[in-house]
Amino acid sequence: MSVRKVVIIPARFHSTRLPQKMLLPIKGKPLIYYSWKNACNSKKADEVIVATDHKDIFTVCKGLGANVIMTKVTHNTGTDRVGEAAKILKLRKDDVVVNVQGDEPVLPSKIIDELFKASEKESDIPMITVATRLKDEGEVKNSNIVKVVLNKHGKALYFSRSIIPFPRSPFNTYLRHIGVYLYRASFLETLIKLRQTPLEKAESLEQLRALENGYSIKVLIHDFLHTSVDTERDFKKVKKLLLSH
Repeated sequence: MSVRKVVIIPARFHSTRLPQKMLLPIKGKPLIYYSWKNACNSKKADEVIVATDHKDIFTVCKGLGANVIMTKVTHNTGTDRVGEAAKILKLRKDDVVVNVQGDEPVLPSKIIDELFKASEKESDIPMITVATRLKDEGEVKNSNIVKVVLNKHGKALYFSRSIIPFPRSPFNTYLRHIGVYLYRASFLETLIKLRQTPLEKAESLEQLRALENGYSIKVLIHDFLHTSVDTERDFKKVKKLLLSH
């Protein structure tokens, strides 16, 4: 049987910094619509699923024509929600899952395809993610923007909301982490069984659970204008961008 390639979009109703952001309207459509629609444009995905914890998001997505799965409200992270959805979908161990955050309405679908393509080449890597170069000093210092540092093989050494590395000497190659992940279904099953780790809790970064348990994360570098929606300011920026198209 061929490998099943699935995109799962975790869509939590309650958000600390921007309440109910998944349903905020842009051009008559909720925010989650744009994340789902971009994922549907992937040329490699076999199916795209929204995984939510709330009936309002479920109903809205169903009305848009999306495939939706109801998940528990108790999940600590999007990865845990994606893991439950993968179980419901009865994915086989060799299948691959791309986790696209519901608040990534302008993520290019080609990024999803690149992740699927990389998984075919990097068969020994359990998890792959994406980063882009940071050029603005204000963004480097912004704790809402997650930074990542890599080893010489393109694998993550650490992710942080702080400035990493600290520029004791001149340094200008900062990388912004993009919250999209590919997992092999077998690894995803393992990952969600692990307890949240101290660094994961301290930084509120779910990918640190994998690193703290000794697993490798491959990082693909892409140059594109990235805007996720974490705050009201982000939403206004994304809304302006989408209204211009």
